[in-house]
Amino acid sequence: SLLTGGSHAGLRADLRGIDAAVDTSVGLFGPLMASAPDTFVLVVHHHQGDFDRAQQLVDQRLDQVADGADSSRVRSAVLTTQSQHFKKLDSPAQRVRLMTRGQLLFGLPNLAEHYQDRLEAVTGQEVQGAAAQLATGSPRGTVLLRTEGAPR
Repeated sequence: SLLTGGSHAGLRADLRGIDAAVDTSVGLFGPLMASAPDTFVLVVHHHQGDFDRAQQLVDQRLDQVADGADSSRVRSAVLTTQSQHFKKLDSPAQRVRLMTRGQLLFGLPNLAEHYQDRLEAVTGQEVQGAAAQLATGSPRGTVLLRTEGAPR
């Protein structure tokens, strides 16, 4: 959420300069969908020939966050994530899915409560450390998918 949450997020703004879009996900299927998600997915949709510039912009933004995540921005990102989570809990079907997933994956049918507590505890230092790890590429994989010949 700190990198891509909302239309004015830093990385979104950076990539708009090359007419590219970006999205992120925790884990391959989203947060709370795996017992030990160790994957952060960042996807940039860019024009052909802009791969190097897009990667450079991502790395610059990660370096900025790693050098000093603004505590007010971290707090805002946490509040946004909490709000999104609460909106999902408005649906009885989503609530049942979360309770079931919480029990099956984590042994916690009341996972929603624990999730809120964990979010509340996120610190700027933890965000800086995560950004530094992503920026250094350890471990990191990059995939370039080309859509040559695809219908437009």
